[in-house]
Parts: sequence; C-alpha cells; structure tokens
Amino acid sequence: MPRELKVGMVLWSVRGDYEYGSSLEEWVIRSIKCARRSSRKWLTPHIKEKGAMTVFLVQKNSSTWVKKSKKHFDYGWDNSIPDLYRKSFTISSYEEKGLPNDLSFSKSGAYLNHIRNLKSSLERTKKYRKKHIADGDSDEEIKMWDEIISNTIKHIEKMKRKHKKVKELKK
Repeated sequence: MPRELKVGMVLWSVRGDYEYGSSLEEWVIRSIKCARRSSRKWLTPHIKEKGAMTVFLVQKNSSTWVKKSKKHFDYGWDNSIPDLYRKSFTISSYEEKGLPNDLSFSKSGAYLNHIRNLKSSLERTKKYRKKHIADGDSDEEIKMWDEIISNTIKHIEKMKRKHKKVKELKK
C-alpha cells in the first residue's frame, strides 16, 4: 500500500547531466483537489471518488519561496509561480504505479531514481552505438557515441558518490 500523501509533504528529485552537473530539488505538495467540475451530469458521481483527486506540487527554490515583507523571517510562496516549477499527478495513478518516475520520498531515493534513469539511458545509448557501427557510420560519429557513453558512466559514478554521502548523513 502506498504512503499517504498530505498537503505540506516534501518530495525530492534529482535533475542534471554530466555536462552541467546535477541538483537536488525539493517539491512540496501544495494542494490535493478534486477533478475540475464538468457540465456533464454523468461525471458528477465520479468526481468524489478518491481516484479523481489530483496532487499539485511546487518546487521550492529562490524563485518560488520569497521574502514577503520587511519583517524578520517573513517568507512564503510567491503569488505567481511559473509552470516550470509546477507538477501534478492523480491519486489513482499514484496508487497504481507509485510516484512519478523522477520523484521520491527521500533524498537517497531521489539519487537512486536518477541513477536508475541514467543506467537505462546508458543502455539505450549503447544500442544506438551498435546500430551506427552496423550501419557503417564514420569514425567521428562513433567517437561521439563513445564520448557520450564515457561521460554517462562518469556521471553515474558521481551520483553514486553523492548518494553514499546522503546515506551517511542520514545515520
């Protein structure tokens, strides 16, 4: 049974790549609401079902969590938050599949998700490289694929080290 989601709960995500580095992102559940109302009468009974509920998240960063007034420690959510810093998913999809692929309940889990995604990306890249070798592509293109593969491997190792540090801090 999945964990119960509550307003104010913090979820974590890791975003980045080998070229620009990576960052740990904090996502806060701002609200859990019913599906939007519809003029169709046949939808009305289904709106109240738990599966028709939607979870809305906002990334907490310097653009969304701002100083509200000159008072000491008076911070809060900005009035206008761009779509870039918003996410949503339905409770029914959460109950069936769990959290969306990039979110986790812990920092450690976020790094593990990112490592898993990088490994699947690495496997796809290796398949593309084999296909290009079979097609007889130039040495320059194959060197490009080799460089991408080596950079992805380095990035995976870096993420493993960061995951280990986060795990050690937890103890």
